[in-house]
Amino acid sequence: MTYVFAAGAGERKTITMPDQSVVHLNAGSRITYDEAYNEDGRELTLEGEAFFEVTEDPQKPFKVLHGGLTTEVLGTSFNIHAYSAAADMKVTVATGRVRVSGAANATLAAGQSLTYVKSSATANVTKPSHVEQSYSWKDGVLAFDSERLGDIAHTLERWYNVTVHLEGEGAANCRFTGAFERLPLEKVLSLLSKNGNFSYRINGRDVYITGVPCP
Repeated sequence: MTYVFAAGAGERKTITMPDQSVVHLNAGSRITYDEAYNEDGRELTLEGEAFFEVTEDPQKPFKVLHGGLTTEVLGTSFNIHAYSAAADMKVTVATGRVRVSGAANATLAAGQSLTYVKSSATANVTKPSHVEQSYSWKDGVLAFDSERLGDIAHTLERWYNVTVHLEGEGAANCRFTGAFERLPLEKVLSLLSKNGNFSYRINGRDVYITGVPCP
């Protein structure tokens, strides 16, 4: 038997696994695992984004399969961003250590982040100054740190169950920074537009962004 847990657009869910590990699912994400979970090992597949709080069990390593990468831990907390539509995948460690293998190979300690760029099949390990922003979403905070507007648009679509239309050549590659705690969509767009000097309008579940001044 295969078990599936999913969070739809506009949703976030928390799942307690059979071993008491806790998985926080971001909008537009799902995990799958079979009935052998926690027997000989602990393995699941992630599509989307999730924050994991893993119960320590040295005899049963916890493995997450996501987009050609495998992240393995014994007991720790970490975030994986692995949406299929995103330009890259990211693993960020909050506590403990994890080992990433597959298309990229690295061991990460607390406060470190691995970014795997799909188009070039390259990986880079960094220690962000505000690493907690990578998983602030689980506390209702949308945080963007020099992020592409195209990726921000996908995030807004998942969080607010809308469709975002970017108008203008190159608009998707313009980068923006900001943090928004439990705000409605219109307020987020208002603050982003003031920072980025662009226009927007909302028509039902469609959002139109125009006039993005990107060089």
